[in-house]
Amino acid sequence: MVDSYLPVSLRLAGRKCLIVGGGAIAYRKAKALVAKGAEITIIAPENNAGLQQMADAEMVRIVHRPYQSPEAADYGLVISATDDEAVNQTVYEDCTKARVPVNVVDDPARCDFIFPAVVNRGSLSLAISTDGRAPFLTAFIRRMLETGFGPQWELVTNLAEAYRAEVRRRFPDDLKRQQQCYRKFLDIDWSANFRSTEPTAVEDTYSQLLESL
Repeated sequence: MVDSYLPVSLRLAGRKCLIVGGGAIAYRKAKALVAKGAEITIIAPENNAGLQQMADAEMVRIVHRPYQSPEAADYGLVISATDDEAVNQTVYEDCTKARVPVNVVDDPARCDFIFPAVVNRGSLSLAISTDGRAPFLTAFIRRMLETGFGPQWELVTNLAEAYRAEVRRRFPDDLKRQQQCYRKFLDIDWSANFRSTEPTAVEDTYSQLLESL
C-alpha cells in the first residue's frame, strides 16, 4: 500500500464537522474550517478564549464535556486535537468504524487527511505538503511562495476568472481560439505591472487585453 496522501480540494460549506479539544490547535483548525463554511461543533471540557469568541459570534457550537463514544460517527469530518492519548485513540477508532474521515493532530498514522501549508490569494490557493514527514520544509516553501505570490495576485486571479468567462462567451465553440486567448493572458508580465508607479497598471493592462481579442 502506498503511504501517501492525494492532494484534493474539499468543499466544506454546510458540512457537519467535529473538533475534539479546546486548546490553541483546536482554535487554529476551527478558524480554517469556518473560513470554508463548515458547521463546527467543539467538544471539550474547557476551551480557550479564541474558541469562546467564535462561539459568542455563533461561528461554532461548543459542548462543554468530555468526548462520548461513538458520537464522532454523526459527523462528516472529524479532528481530534487533545493531549489525551486515550481520547485521541477512541475518536480515531470511532471514525474508522463509521468510515468518517479523521485527523488526529500531529499523528500521521491516524490521519485520513492532513492540512497542507497554504498560501491563499483570493480563489488562488497554493498548497504545499510533505505528507506530514517534514513540516519544517513545507513552512519554508510556504514563506517562499508568500514572497513570490504577494497579495496583488488576488486581483490577477479575479481578472483571470472574468477573462475566462468573457473568452468563452465570445468564442463558445472555438477551443483553439480560447487556448490562444488564455496564452495571451499568461504571456503578460503581471509582476511588472505590480512594480509600476501607475496605481491602475494591472487594470489598464487587462483592458488592453480585452480590446485585443
